[in-house]
Amino acid sequence: MADVNGHRPAFFNTEGGARPQASDGKLGSSYPDPTAEVMVYTPVEVDVNHSIKGPLVPGPNQFLIAGGVVGCYTMRVYPSPVVENGSRYVFILATAFDSSGENELSSKEAKFAWPVADDGTVATADGRMSIDELTDIVNTARPEGDY
Repeated sequence: MADVNGHRPAFFNTEGGARPQASDGKLGSSYPDPTAEVMVYTPVEVDVNHSIKGPLVPGPNQFLIAGGVVGCYTMRVYPSPVVENGSRYVFILATAFDSSGENELSSKEAKFAWPVADDGTVATADGRMSIDELTDIVNTARPEGDY
């Protein structure tokens, strides 16, 4: 669970954040080769309050949201979280990769951002629940295929 403090400029997940160029000089997905998984990420500055599971500790951090605007290039990714500054969310995170798909980026990607209401309830995909209920579900969940 984290409070959103601000958004940073979006960037390409390519080497040095460079804009991908096709061999003909136009914007394209063939940078540096056709198998590249070029993505635009928008960094979000957060203050982590509580970590249910995983290595994050309370304090300042940065999460990435897929999509954004770099110069005149816009990438929209659906579904992708939309978060507002000054609001609190429960984030579901995953590893973010560079365009090779092999190298992890230093920040995690926010796959979901569930709003936390003033009364502490979380608006999840399964309806409203308390943070304690959500914590119990997460802590008792088994990885897929672990039966």
